[in-house]
Amino acid sequence: MPSYGKINNSTIQDLEEINAYDNSGNIISNKEHPMVTVIWVNYNSREFIDIVKESLKTILSFNYPNYETIIIDNGSTDNSFEILKSVIHAYRGNISARRVLIIRLDKNYGFAGAVNIGYKLRSSSSEYVVPVSYTHLRAHETGR
Repeated sequence: MPSYGKINNSTIQDLEEINAYDNSGNIISNKEHPMVTVIWVNYNSREFIDIVKESLKTILSFNYPNYETIIIDNGSTDNSFEILKSVIHAYRGNISARRVLIIRLDKNYGFAGAVNIGYKLRSSSSEYVVPVSYTHLRAHETGR
């Protein structure tokens, strides 16, 4: 597994990268729109998995030409990481993000800790970062 600066390699248990390529094999970029990084944090979301799956599909298919999505599982123990990973693979043909990282951490580092790890793994061309958690979605759905 590659090294990511101050992130200990044992912290990341699983990492997969999916990139969008042009016909020449280069990663697609868009100079007219600033690069945005969406850091999506998951932890034991199985109880709300239908909401989480819809959120993830929405984030992966934004109508914006220059963004990446970093999906971080914060050491879930309820099988939600495996479910989310299968959703991403099934939805692969509809992904509009330029780059998708799927990361599983060795334990729960808290929301801020997971976002900080995602921040360190973002594309060097990223100008904006948007952190998202399923707990934000659950609060929206329940009104709490």
